[in-house]
Amino acid sequence: MIRTRHAWTRILGSSIVAAAVGFCAASQAENYPSRTITFVVPSSAGGSPDTIGRLIAAKLSDALNQPVVIDNVPGGSGIIGTEKVTRAKADGYTVLYGFNQLVTMNPHLFARLPYSPDTDLEPVLLVAKLGYVWVSAPSFAANSVDEWLKLARSQPGKLTFASNGPGSAAHLGGELVNQLAKVEMLHVPYRLNGVPPDLMSGRVDLKIEPSSLALPLIKAGQLKALAVTGAKRIDALPNVPALAEYLPGYDITGWQAVWVPAGTPAAVVARLNTEINRIIAMPDIQVRLAQLGAEVVGGAPSVLTNTTRTESKMWRDLLHARNIKPES
Repeated sequence: MIRTRHAWTRILGSSIVAAAVGFCAASQAENYPSRTITFVVPSSAGGSPDTIGRLIAAKLSDALNQPVVIDNVPGGSGIIGTEKVTRAKADGYTVLYGFNQLVTMNPHLFARLPYSPDTDLEPVLLVAKLGYVWVSAPSFAANSVDEWLKLARSQPGKLTFASNGPGSAAHLGGELVNQLAKVEMLHVPYRLNGVPPDLMSGRVDLKIEPSSLALPLIKAGQLKALAVTGAKRIDALPNVPALAEYLPGYDITGWQAVWVPAGTPAAVVARLNTEINRIIAMPDIQVRLAQLGAEVVGGAPSVLTNTTRTESKMWRDLLHARNIKPES
């Protein structure tokens, strides 16, 4: 093929531009980080993601010799904070420290979600899995799973379970009980984080709470633990059964993870992955996470990707089975 001088000039120019862009990206990654990194946590201060996110941010700041600050952006089922990250520059200085609902539940619950987990976020690391606990007020009539399910079957639509809003883990976890146990508990949504006062007083019967929030209240006698939601019992509550012992296939495990905006240089993603893996392997961090009822995971970004895909399908199928329509 014969090329004109102008054609060769265009090809050479394009090659130079591509090389320059590649050099700049490599240089940026090599010098990373050179300034403050912001961890956007799409939930309120004091919650489980905030607590664990701060533990990791403090250690990461020491490891990278740069400040790592927390920016709590609650609201909208985590959508507001997540969207903020997806709109940020893809340079590794804005990081999402979030939870599974953002990428596995929200895509099936909101018809106009302003971000796509597949195209707008780059996975970095699955940090930890966290159990939930089915809790009630101490005055609740049932003291075991058998008694709870028997009560639910004898009073269709009468037993109530609270959540932090439609589509939350507490909501979908209750719907999964309805499906597997063939009962009809009534969902009562609350637009707040944390334990509703109505649960503490017994006005609403049951709720799933993250183990990190539930454990102190259970130990203080302010809540009663009926079951944990993972596939097996947890060390922090060895005498509390897993609901899966009564409802095979029931497995609701929350998890927390790290993402960056799509397009972030691979070397930056690799650096964050390496450093956070090292942090969650530290004995003091592992002890603290265990106290919060969390199980360290870690590994390559692909672990996070595969977990997201599997769980997303589970929630999609449940919502279809329960005829729960996306919000427009």
